[in-house]
Amino acid sequence: MGMSADTQAMSARPSTLADVALRAGVSLKTASRALNGEPHVAEATREEVRKAASELGYRPNPAAIALAKAKRRNQQASEASSQDLTPARCTACGAIL
Repeated sequence: MGMSADTQAMSARPSTLADVALRAGVSLKTASRALNGEPHVAEATREEVRKAASELGYRPNPAAIALAKAKRRNQQASEASSQDLTPARCTACGAIL
């Protein structure tokens, strides 16, 4: 019996977190939380995600991790700088300073 097109496509490239999530039947964020040991994931779900990761031979991609961290840092910096641009108001008269 031959492999399905999905199985062939997955075997031609390294497994991704999205592949793990699909195999486990969970969202991408839940798969990430489960593999990173974050709270708010049922133990049965965590085990299902680990099982899927093992079956697929999933290995985290260091470049993808670095990219995600950089995006978070940039987003946080952008949010912080936009807060710094909020005009100050005079407490006595309410005028923008």
